[in-house]
Formats: sequence, structure tokens, C-alpha cells
Amino acid sequence: SRGTLGLFLGSVLAQDQQRIPTERRGGQARERELAIEAASASEMDAWDKILRMSGIEKKGEEALKYLEKYPAGAYVPYVHGILAMYYQEKKDEDRFVEHAELAVSSLSDEVNLLAALSVTYAERQQPDPAIKYGKTALAMLPTKAAPEGMAPAKWEEIRSKLTADAHYGTGTGYLFKAYNLGGADHLMTPALKHLQEATRL
Repeated sequence: SRGTLGLFLGSVLAQDQQRIPTERRGGQARERELAIEAASASEMDAWDKILRMSGIEKKGEEALKYLEKYPAGAYVPYVHGILAMYYQEKKDEDRFVEHAELAVSSLSDEVNLLAALSVTYAERQQPDPAIKYGKTALAMLPTKAAPEGMAPAKWEEIRSKLTADAHYGTGTGYLFKAYNLGGADHLMTPALKHLQEATRL
């Protein structure tokens, strides 16, 4: 997921986008839609400025300004996703985790953030979140639609990479959990299964 995190939100970073398209449905997505519809002109301008920046460095700098000015703004979950990319690029793992966690708490189907969190927690030897995020990503990936404007063949390549990352994070999580429990067989079995899948993809 390190190489694919830039796919975050599909077309969110498209230069001409001002609003986040959401399906008209209940729950968090509908709440976000209503909040975006109610956003002030100045907040929308601040979001649009983020989108118009070229490169994650400049986008991240503008995202930090947005968050300072609009801490409860309509675009905050998406801003956290951008900041997750920004801090991963800077190799600031703690802040990457902080902002990725905040993003997926509202944007629960962002498979690239979920896979990246699984790998990060696995490499930190924190098995429970590694398994949680990895399994969540794996449950979504088979039916996850390609980001808007992406060729199907390219998406299949990326889906395979994300799936491998999620299997790696999940398998490594189970491995550390088994080690912590003295090599528990019931944990070694899924550990090996997921790690074999990671190497196969």
C-alpha cells in the first residue's frame, strides 16, 4: 500500500473538483453530503485550494491550514486522508497513523488507507489493529469499484497490490499474536494462510 496510497478517495484530488460526490444514502455518507451542501463559500474555497495544489507536499500544507481554520468542517475526513499521504511521504509514521485513523473512522471503505494501516501496525508488532484493518480491507477489495477515470486493467493491478498488502498485514498480525501467546496453533494457521496469499499475489 505504500505505492498505492496516492489513490486515496479515487478522484478526490482531481483538479476541477469542488465537492465530494456521495451516494444519496443513509448513515455517515448522507451526513457528509448534507454537511458539504451546507459548507460556507469560504470553506469551499479553502477545499478547492487544496485540490488546485500540485503535489502532495503543497496539498498537505494547505490541508493543515484548512484543518486549523475549519476543525469541524465538512471536508475534514478527506483532509485527514490527504494528511495521511502527506505524512507518509515525510516518513512520519505516527502522524500518518493519526490522520489515517481519523480518515477511516468516517470513510470506512477507503481500502488503500485500511491496507496501509494494516501493514504499518503489523510492522509495529501491534497485531490486533493490523488484523482488524487488514481483514476489513480484504472483505471490501473483491467488489471495490475502480476510482473514477481509472482503466479497469490498471485498477486490477492496484487491487492485487492492495490485496497482497492486506494479506501481509493480517498474516503478520496473526504471527505476532501467536508468538505473544507462545505459538498458539489456532493463530498460526491463519497467519500462514494470509502470508502465503501475500506472496502469491
